[in-house]
Amino acid sequence: MDKNLERQRVNISFDEEANFEIEFENLELEILNKRFEKVGKELTKEKLLLLKLIKEENNKIYPTNGLLILLGMTENAVAMCSRFKGKNMNIFIDKKEYSGNLFTQLENIEGFIQNHTNLRGEIIGLQRIDTYEIPQVAIREALVNAFVHRDYSNLGRNIKIAIYDDRLEIVSPGGLPNGLTNEDLFSGKSEIRNRVIARVFKELSYIEQWGSGINKIKSACLEQDLEEPIIEESGDFVGVRFFRDCVLENDTIAENIGKYRKVSESIGKYRKVSESIGKTQ
Repeated sequence: MDKNLERQRVNISFDEEANFEIEFENLELEILNKRFEKVGKELTKEKLLLLKLIKEENNKIYPTNGLLILLGMTENAVAMCSRFKGKNMNIFIDKKEYSGNLFTQLENIEGFIQNHTNLRGEIIGLQRIDTYEIPQVAIREALVNAFVHRDYSNLGRNIKIAIYDDRLEIVSPGGLPNGLTNEDLFSGKSEIRNRVIARVFKELSYIEQWGSGINKIKSACLEQDLEEPIIEESGDFVGVRFFRDCVLENDTIAENIGKYRKVSESIGKYRKVSESIGKTQ
């Protein structure tokens, strides 16, 4: 019988299965402990069992696949990031491969995206407010979804992040689980492929509410007057495509020059007034 069908039959996810090949006692849990401490929680043995990070059989503790994935100890817990010149894959500008624990991977990917996208500056009063051209909350939601919902049982394929001049794409291996459709995604319906990873991300506040991520991605982009992102299943992959605000980006530079001049003039007038007041006192 197909392993995925067998898991469905017994109602267990791949990351909930025990791994009998790796000794739990040899694992270094410091990274995970620190993440829980950061949110004021303690990762006790009871917590490990509750989250199904470990399983106990015949008085022996075994790690689950979920624990090994979170620690970055599986060969396909890898993300590939690329920045291409133009709107196709012909020319690389930069590329990175990130492995290791999922939390550091997430931070590294966010840094890569920030390095290769633009800041939009806005002058409010005498202060400059910088925001990224694609909302960071939307990018993080898309990345968390990619980590939580990807198919880790399928070896040889990784999460891929591609940045082009006009768009950002985040692609995760594994189609929508258990018959979900694209329409279901926007209705808030959620089917979790990796229950252990999802539980841990929820415990650590990477996930606020089940099924809310897709609409949060959409709303964040629309609030910033960006084109609505495309989220869809294609073959055995699920991808999120964000559209970059290229034209507005160039306009913003010109607008900001004018705003900086106005601010400088205002500061100059303020100084003259202050000097005049000082002389009369």
